[in-house]
Amino acid sequence: MSVVQIVTLTRAELEELLEEAAARGAARAAPPPPPAKLHADELVPVAVAAKACGCSPDTIHAMIRAGKLPDRRAGTKRGHYRVRISEVEGAMRRRTERPAPIDPEAAVVRMLARRR
Repeated sequence: MSVVQIVTLTRAELEELLEEAAARGAARAAPPPPPAKLHADELVPVAVAAKACGCSPDTIHAMIRAGKLPDRRAGTKRGHYRVRISEVEGAMRRRTERPAPIDPEAAVVRMLARRR
């Protein structure tokens, strides 16, 4: 047999209970604290470096395959890559820099020299 208990609340008490419940829910839904500040010369996993540099892990893997970043692996040869954030940032800057303008006359001279 179950017992039903009737509770009478005033409007102010009900509002206070709702505010407390909302505060508890907001505390649970709060974003986690920011991660500890990473040192730029520290070796970190590719995913961490990608997040810190604002790029995709696939971009970093492509730069490693292209030889633009050093090939460092944790553990065995089949381990996960580790990179330095400063190296990734430098490679990203070099990737977005514009090359020097081409001198058309020098280009023609080089082309003719290759034909000989």
